[in-house]
Amino acid sequence: MNTSEVLVLDLELDRHGNRLLDVGAVMGTSEYHGTKLEGLKGLLARSRFVVGHNLVRHDAPFLRKRWGDEVFKGKDLVDTLGWSALLYADRPYHRLVKGYKLEDEEAENNPLSDAKLCLELLKDLVGRFSGLPEGLKAAFHALLHDQEGYGGLFTLAGHQASAPKALEAIPRHFAGELCDRADLSGMVR
Repeated sequence: MNTSEVLVLDLELDRHGNRLLDVGAVMGTSEYHGTKLEGLKGLLARSRFVVGHNLVRHDAPFLRKRWGDEVFKGKDLVDTLGWSALLYADRPYHRLVKGYKLEDEEAENNPLSDAKLCLELLKDLVGRFSGLPEGLKAAFHALLHDQEGYGGLFTLAGHQASAPKALEAIPRHFAGELCDRADLSGMVR
């Protein structure tokens, strides 16, 4: 996976989510760690993908509030928290495992370290998705491609849409777990 257009970011906000405390970002060989959002502007302008752990509910709303809805225009968002819950459903939790917190529980959050951890998780998620059966990949694509935080991973994994495969795969893969009368053709695009 080429990461030269993949911006992975993490914002540390106050407990009310109103004030930026710290920001970390990584894209290709570039890194940013600071307390000013302006340090993200150049990276954001060059990115095609914006990735974060809980990006959709945490980082993206803050950036939209500060820079407007156009901030992500032309960008594919990937939320590793949502994807982790889907692709590693057997795990009891989906938070980032922060090695620096294992050594010192009282350590301050480090958004640059967290962005790097998120990038490693993204690589794992792309690999995990790529290893799924084709029908299940088609099902995920059909159901999630237009949901914020999900669509970009399909592109990063090189997955092409196939609604017919999804319509065949969903009932087969989820046999006994879905209502037999569910109108899948109305849900799958």
